[in-house]
Amino acid sequence: MNYLTDLFSSNFLTAAGWTVVHSIWMGMLILLVGALVQLLIAKNLAYRKYWIAFGSQLTLLVLAIATFGFYLSQKSASEFTAAIFNGTLQHTGAVSNNWTVNLKLLLAEYTPTIALIWMIGFIFLCIKTAI
Repeated sequence: MNYLTDLFSSNFLTAAGWTVVHSIWMGMLILLVGALVQLLIAKNLAYRKYWIAFGSQLTLLVLAIATFGFYLSQKSASEFTAAIFNGTLQHTGAVSNNWTVNLKLLLAEYTPTIALIWMIGFIFLCIKTAI
């Protein structure tokens, strides 16, 4: 996939990859809050369900755009990704006391690949919808 990564800047792919990773947990959290709001509403009318779902999707879109913008503006993320692309920084498997550091290192290695796989799936979905 190295020829695909040459099409985009490493900073763009890193931002897109972290956006996909973060949108998974943010989407689950928004889903839980939306379901809880629907349970707490006494009359669950169709238009209320619609507006709760619409608000949830809009919230996730805004959060995803904000996450992408945040990671795109990070200078250290660009240098970190460049080190991974150049092969100077690799996940060595060394055990750290902090599991979040190990998880971030592991995910940082694969965020460009995650972003490319997501983009390919998005393109196929667009083609399928257009046909």
